[in-house]
Amino acid sequence: MTFKTYIKALWLLLAVGAFSACSDNDMATKNEDKKPVQEVKGVQFVIESPKASAKVGYVADEDGALLGARTRTTISHTFGGGADVLWTNTDKIWVKDKNGTWQQSIATVVTSGGKHATFTLPGNMSDYNDNCSVSLVSSDIKSSVLSTYTSNTGLYTSAASGANPTPATGIGNIQNQTDVNKFDKAGQWGDCAVGKAKHNGTKFSLSLEHKAAYLCVLPRCENPALGRNIKLTHIKIESDNVIASDLIELQEDGTLNLPTVAAASSLNHKTITASVNNFPLNTDVTNAATNACYFVVYPGTHNLTIRYTIKDYDTNVETTLTKKVNNVVCNAGSIADITANLLPLGFYYIWDARRDYWDGIESEIPVIDSDGVGTTVSSNYPRAESPDARWSEQTHLQPQTTLFKNLPNLNEMMWYFYHGDPHFSYDQDVVIANRGHLHKTTAHGVWFRKKSVILAYLKTIGYPSTMTEEDMKQAFWETSSSPHRDYHTLGPVYGYFHWSTDPGVPTNQDDYFFLPTSGLSDEGSLGSYSYPYHQYGFYWTSTAIESGKAFMLRFSDGHIDLEQQSRIKACYAYPFE
Repeated sequence: MTFKTYIKALWLLLAVGAFSACSDNDMATKNEDKKPVQEVKGVQFVIESPKASAKVGYVADEDGALLGARTRTTISHTFGGGADVLWTNTDKIWVKDKNGTWQQSIATVVTSGGKHATFTLPGNMSDYNDNCSVSLVSSDIKSSVLSTYTSNTGLYTSAASGANPTPATGIGNIQNQTDVNKFDKAGQWGDCAVGKAKHNGTKFSLSLEHKAAYLCVLPRCENPALGRNIKLTHIKIESDNVIASDLIELQEDGTLNLPTVAAASSLNHKTITASVNNFPLNTDVTNAATNACYFVVYPGTHNLTIRYTIKDYDTNVETTLTKKVNNVVCNAGSIADITANLLPLGFYYIWDARRDYWDGIESEIPVIDSDGVGTTVSSNYPRAESPDARWSEQTHLQPQTTLFKNLPNLNEMMWYFYHGDPHFSYDQDVVIANRGHLHKTTAHGVWFRKKSVILAYLKTIGYPSTMTEEDMKQAFWETSSSPHRDYHTLGPVYGYFHWSTDPGVPTNQDDYFFLPTSGLSDEGSLGSYSYPYHQYGFYWTSTAIESGKAFMLRFSDGHIDLEQQSRIKACYAYPFE
């Protein structure tokens, strides 16, 4: 995935407090500007360039597809044009004096409602060179951490800096979100910047370039009936490398150095967590105004696993949905936008339809009797003669919707079949969506090894050590010496696959995922005497074939099958892991 959203080099640290309404801001600005500035003896460093300008960038969906150009201003968190980033009188800067010693500002005065700021440094004008270095670090750096490594809180001595301490910052591993689409705590969470100060005779003027990176997470729910009843309560971002740290040395050239001390392993973090203040998910499109959550992250390329916790307060049911996004490029001073469609299990789709089979007619979903058969039949099921978003044309071979692009293809299913150690068990606790709400229930179903576990296992039985999950998506070979076949394109030739399951729950459940039985929707029905809801599971793959069919997974106690099925049948569409 490539993210091309960049931020101009001249930026300001944002206000720690929340933004007020426009009218209140204007009044506060007028009153503030009338107040006399309390004079503090020292050297003035002034910044008068509050406007940040955004460049055109791209927003990437879960599947990595570019959704189109957007303008983005970092920290201002708005699509379209620049925005002001405000200062507060609690902000401080560090300036390097002629002796090579970093001096911290002793007073801060903001004017124009926080658009301009004047910092007072100790000493005289002659104590600082023209074009002297300036650093801006997190206002929430842990003084207890710093004091462990230096007697001067705010500075840090490392092997890279030699005997002279340098400004230090940190990127928090806890970044709680209290308000949607707000980034006013970036300075606390780890925003940092470097710059130069130019001498103009009576004072210094300065400009800053930000060195932290940022994520904008944009969840949504593409089922309106469910979306209006669930809230986002928690986000956990996991990376394959360091994404946050309690202690980061900020060199004057902008280089960020992670700690090299013995305690580095406890200071560095691969996870950022955030409690989320019940953000609404009643939108089926990506909308920053209602759904954006912002994070400060350590720059680099990250393979991310993002876990979203949602809760239905009507049923008091909570569940966590996991999304994986690889190769997220987080450059210094840039925002990577990541979207996510939060749909739990429970939705039936005609192959590659944009809306689920029962969308808009949730009240007509048949009630399942004790035999696993729907007690009613709806006449409002999707049809070719009256197509809507619940229907899809039957000729295209590649999925067009994000949901179906993220389903496993036939190659991936073959790996699950042959090396996924499938087990069938009874009465497992699951959370599903039904009639616009989350519900806890028990279900029978099948267990498969997770793809990452399969991959690790394959490497122990002779498969290449360089093999990746992407390789598993591109082809399947039964043994390490078998021919490689792309079943995704050979599907019409290889039309049916059968495998058996072991009984019971796998020993190490953490290595597996569970798919419950689901039945099948067809012509307004749900479940049947041939395929009872409680005994059979049906799940779409992303692989279609020419004859108006696509491959689906079918399973029951003792066996699993991959079979061609008419696309107009409606079964679960779920990305598995």
